[in-house]
Amino acid sequence: MQASSDQQVGCAYCGSFVDGITKDHVFPKCLFPSEPASSRTQRITLPCCVACNRDISLDEEHFCKVLLCAGSPNDAVMDRWKSKALRSFDRGSHGMRQAKDLLDMMRPVTVDDRERHLIYPAKEERVLRVLRKIIRGLSHHFDVETAVPESRVWVDVLRPQIPDGLLDACGFQHRHAGVYECFGHAFGAEEPELTSLWLMLFYDRTPFVGLVSRCGVPTLVP
Repeated sequence: MQASSDQQVGCAYCGSFVDGITKDHVFPKCLFPSEPASSRTQRITLPCCVACNRDISLDEEHFCKVLLCAGSPNDAVMDRWKSKALRSFDRGSHGMRQAKDLLDMMRPVTVDDRERHLIYPAKEERVLRVLRKIIRGLSHHFDVETAVPESRVWVDVLRPQIPDGLLDACGFQHRHAGVYECFGHAFGAEEPELTSLWLMLFYDRTPFVGLVSRCGVPTLVP
């Protein structure tokens, strides 16, 4: 779907005003399970130039597979794994490379005296890059600011428990049951270093926190 060039729609990620602006899903489409055509679930889309869209697409595919493997599965994970992920590994050398990338990320750990292999999403730069893109998209969607440079976004796995009352204080919320929940808060002029805070939970069990600075990489991290 393309916007008319005479409407002067700029890319939400880089700010470019170019011909061929398309629509990008802030949360990658590959996260979502198969749904009936009548589904009315809202999915956030933004104007995006072809260059930005193409630049992140392979990382988004990798991001989705990592999150599918990063914990106990819910119904959405099982649907996505059986309907798309497993078949994608059969796509010749590309599929084999994706499978090898996942295997290389697995680390042996001992849980309840049993050896298991776990994936740590925050140690994978391609995962963090997609999370930064999501936060940049959310900033645009909720009118915090647009075309946020990636260099101003910090993101990591949320390790401590979310303080009581923090989610209620967030001014922005959006969710797709079983797939993701996101909460955001925009800071005013009284906060000199940060413009916004973002909390995201994927597949009911993988939480991330993100910060957007006013200038440069955020220095106030949990």
